Amino acid sequence: MKTAQEQQNIGLDEQVGRGMGAKSLLENPLIEEFFKVTEDSLITGLKLTRPDEYEKREVYYNMLKTLDNFQKMLYQYIQSGDVAAQMLEDIKRGAYEG
Repeated sequence: MKTAQEQQNIGLDEQVGRGMGAKSLLENPLIEEFFKVTEDSLITGLKLTRPDEYEKREVYYNMLKTLDNFQKMLYQYIQSGDVAAQMLEDIKRGAYEG
């Protein structure tokens, strides 16, 4: 796993590739189904807990947050890839001075 500093140093081409990979994952019907079914299952489990089942609710909550954070990370890769692609285009046109 790369540190935050290492991730900042990833080349533009690699950022574009990661963004394309993340987009491909999120557009995959099987992955879409996975996220939907998993989220629905966790929400149902959360709703079915009894008032005294604090720990069980906390587990469901943490799993939902993890699922959400995973999706957010994929979207961040897509956004970073889009920005990197635009920077590469600007560099090719001689419009980027960075």
